[in-house]
Amino acid sequence: NGVNQYLRVANSDRFNFTDKVTLFVVAKGNLYQWRPIISKYGDGSAGWQFRTNNGDVGTFTIRGTTGTDVPVGAAAINGVSRVWSARYNGVRRTQWADGTEEYNINDTGDIPSSTFDLVVGAKASPNIGSYGGCEIAEIIIFDTALSDEEIAMVEGSLAHKWGLDGSLPPSHPYKA
Repeated sequence: NGVNQYLRVANSDRFNFTDKVTLFVVAKGNLYQWRPIISKYGDGSAGWQFRTNNGDVGTFTIRGTTGTDVPVGAAAINGVSRVWSARYNGVRRTQWADGTEEYNINDTGDIPSSTFDLVVGAKASPNIGSYGGCEIAEIIIFDTALSDEEIAMVEGSLAHKWGLDGSLPPSHPYKA
């Protein structure tokens, strides 16, 4: 609800990824600036989060690597249900909204681990705060960098499962 509801995953060291992660989020945001849908801290120089930027777009923020902390996509995160996909493979960080690539930037180095817990709908730093108002249908996290083809398959599956296949571009291999 953006005020006091969240899910905290205790003992969440397994979400400290070094150089590979793929994230899928099916959600509709109602987020204020810089508020997360999911976070493993992602401030200072450690961790990661998927959140809104200082405007109205989603961004996969990674701290401590060579890429910009807040690459900017184009798709609005607020008021629209979307299938978001993000991947970090140790060399590049890529994000898609509804199967359309938003950015693919150079980004190298290990993601510095965070001692804070993974939190859905807020951020731990160390207390819970920065609540994100959002409706979350599903979150899937892989501790590896999926290929473009694998990402498209998961996007298509999630879009059909949640009735969002009409948002996929006509050229998406799993639209039909």
